[in-house]
Amino acid sequence: PGEFVGFENFQRFFEDPRFAQAFKNTLFHLVISLPGVVALAFFLGFYLSRRYRGSMFFRAVFFLPLVISVAAIAMIFRGLLAPNGIVNSLLDIVALGAWAQPWLGQRSTALLSVISIDFWAGVGLYSVLISAALVAVPDELYEAAEIDGASEWRQMRSIAFPYIRGFVGVVAMLHFLWILTGSAQNVLLLTGGGP
Repeated sequence: PGEFVGFENFQRFFEDPRFAQAFKNTLFHLVISLPGVVALAFFLGFYLSRRYRGSMFFRAVFFLPLVISVAAIAMIFRGLLAPNGIVNSLLDIVALGAWAQPWLGQRSTALLSVISIDFWAGVGLYSVLISAALVAVPDELYEAAEIDGASEWRQMRSIAFPYIRGFVGVVAMLHFLWILTGSAQNVLLLTGGGP
C-alpha cells in the first residue's frame, strides 16, 4: 500500500543542488536564446517574404533543421565540435589554433555550444514561419512606404512588425516551450548531461 508523504518529494527536489544548477542553466539559455532567435528569425523572415532572387532556396535551407531528427543534428554537431573535429581544424587552418578546445567537454563552453545549436535550428524554422505570416501584409503598404522614401529597415519596423506582432508572440512562446521541454534532448545527446 502507498504511503502518503505530503510535500516531502517537493522538499527533496528543491534541496537537490542539481536542481539549482539546472534552473540557472535554463534561465541563462532563455535569456540568451529567446530574444536572439526571435529577432534574427523576424529579420530573416522579412527578407524571405519580400521574394528576392534566391529566396526559395534560402527558405528550403532554413527549413532543413526541421526535417533532420534531433539525434542526427546532435551527431553532426558532435562531429563539428569534437576536439579533433571540423571547428578546431578550421581554427588551426586560419592560424587560430590557440582557440581550439573540447567545446562540449568543458563547463565554460558546453552550455554555449548547446545554445548555439538550438539557435541554429530555431532561427531557420521560425524565419520560414514568419515569412509565411508576412505574406498577408498587402504589397500596397510597402509600395506606399517606398514612395514616401522609407528604407527597408523602416518598412520592417513600421509595417511588417506591427502587422504580425501577435504571430511574433506565438513564435516567442513556441521557442520558450522548446527551451523548457525540448532542448534537454540536445544536452543529453551531446554531453550526456555533463560536463
